[in-house]
Amino acid sequence: MTQHITSSAQELGDLLHGSECTSAMESFRKIYPSEFYRKFLVHNVRPDGRSLSSVRQTTVSCGSISTADGSSFVKLGQTAMVAGVKAEVGAPTAKSPVGQIVVNVELLPICSAQFRAGKPAEQAQVLGEFLNDLVCSTLKNPFQHATIGPQGSGARLVWYLYVDIYCLNYDGNIYDASLLALIAALKNVRLPAVDISQDGTAFVKPDHAMASLDISDYPVALTFGTVDEHILADPTGDEELLLHGSFTVVYGSKGGLCSVVKPGGAAVSSESLQQCMHQCKQRVADVVALIDATEQQ
Repeated sequence: MTQHITSSAQELGDLLHGSECTSAMESFRKIYPSEFYRKFLVHNVRPDGRSLSSVRQTTVSCGSISTADGSSFVKLGQTAMVAGVKAEVGAPTAKSPVGQIVVNVELLPICSAQFRAGKPAEQAQVLGEFLNDLVCSTLKNPFQHATIGPQGSGARLVWYLYVDIYCLNYDGNIYDASLLALIAALKNVRLPAVDISQDGTAFVKPDHAMASLDISDYPVALTFGTVDEHILADPTGDEELLLHGSFTVVYGSKGGLCSVVKPGGAAVSSESLQQCMHQCKQRVADVVALIDATEQQ
């Protein structure tokens, strides 16, 4: 099967990049994008040479924003995301008795012409809700190693982490890229040792080690798109324009299923969904290794 895909990709690549056909093929792609892609999909390959189940090259780096309490930069193919974390202390609430992580996503015109300045893009708001829901449901008490005040003192202040995620270049599958940037930035967070004075104000204790968040089990996503009977993993921006539907499978880094999010579109058979869930498990192993390698740098 691998040999068939490779040879098909080579044949189609030769057709696409041949000196005599390049101009005609590019015109055909722009005028008839659906037909252009289907000529590849019937061979179970995509115009960029990937098989239908392959994920684009992924890179992660952390700590590049010196003014943030944690940061990350992620590239998923040509989609590029940067995340920064700002830490503050505040009074606990009934909703946040031990602290809270609040995620905000910005999709600005700098990353793609499809976004406009001014009112936040609807896609950014939906993505922000998706990430905030995942944080609440999967990260169990990440502040247990970063408490404020002496143990057992009934601390009156807790940590609030505000995560801003910006898309620098949009080329599809922003869900997976944003979640990866979020987790990498949170694992990069270092919080100072803080105590509470008698008048209730917080102060940083000098000569004390910085504390990291307790994020041993974290979510990893893999998004799929459907075109006719074909299911594409990690769709690009061009592919997203042709999709009949999409869905995102989320597994925890320790192997538990977190969620399957499908906002409408074409139906997916149970057999196909099971195959996609298996692919997501494989993706989890790759992402865990990537994050582990980043932490060791």
